[in-house]
Amino acid sequence: LCVELALTYADAGLYAEAIIDDHVLPLCSPGYRDWLQSLTPDPLQQVSRARVIDNVKGVIRWDQWSAERDISRPADATRTNLDRSQMSLQLARDGLGLTMDSITLAYDDLVTGRLVPLDPALGAVRFPAYWLVCPPRNTNRRVVRLFFDWIKTEAAIFEGKTAALMQGLGLPILARPEGSE
Repeated sequence: LCVELALTYADAGLYAEAIIDDHVLPLCSPGYRDWLQSLTPDPLQQVSRARVIDNVKGVIRWDQWSAERDISRPADATRTNLDRSQMSLQLARDGLGLTMDSITLAYDDLVTGRLVPLDPALGAVRFPAYWLVCPPRNTNRRVVRLFFDWIKTEAAIFEGKTAALMQGLGLPILARPEGSE
């Protein structure tokens, strides 16, 4: 996906540089996690029994994530399809299911404990998500260089906070995927 995005920018003749990686993982309210854990101690079985909240515009979708982990869900399993992360996150905060969403978008909810990872052992999918993009001729302009320097500094600070949050939640910090530089 990231290589495809970078190639799309390059095909359009644009300079593109990834500046922030995101991590996507199963998130829910603490109460919903506790309920799933009361059904079974196995996190894969918990996913198969959960009401999934699917962000149909998400980079990582439930079907893809589940297939990679060989998780099968019953054909009549409850699923809610939405097209906005904020709606998915709100349903998860309200204890209405399990969402596959971004640590960046759920950051405040994770810090306050309104949302939690279903199980840190399930890990997260990491990918370059936020990019600097502009016509190549502008990269030598002083104002653009100053902006790039500032935003890269802010991005590094945010990535440090994200890494600390992930460590506090017991989530492994994954290497950046190959070909995503």
